[in-house]
Amino acid sequence: MELKEILKKAIAVGVDAAFIVSNDNLAPDSNVTAHILHKAVQSLAPNASVLVFGQTSLDELDGQTGLKVAELFNVPTLTHCKSVEWQGDDLVGQKESIAGIETHSLQVSQTQPAVLCVAKCDYELRGRIS
Repeated sequence: MELKEILKKAIAVGVDAAFIVSNDNLAPDSNVTAHILHKAVQSLAPNASVLVFGQTSLDELDGQTGLKVAELFNVPTLTHCKSVEWQGDDLVGQKESIAGIETHSLQVSQTQPAVLCVAKCDYELRGRIS
């Protein structure tokens, strides 16, 4: 699926804003990418409450970009999530592990974004984060 189609789908299920940040002149490196995304969020979406990343990027396949952005913002993160929902001010995510389904919650601040790293679902999404 083309990137623009993915972003259109995200907006269709409730995302408030989505941006493409691209630079073909940079070598793929999760540190550089994280710094660029950190600055982009500060500039384009300074009031964002949740930043959503794929678990693994197509550049280095190291799964570190979302975590590094969270570190730059000094905020908590939920990783490997296959489903997410709001419960009050908390973002609650479920992930599959060898032990079965694990549930973790993350309190979302009004002043800094929380970072969510989602795993690719092997099924079509039916719900939405609301």
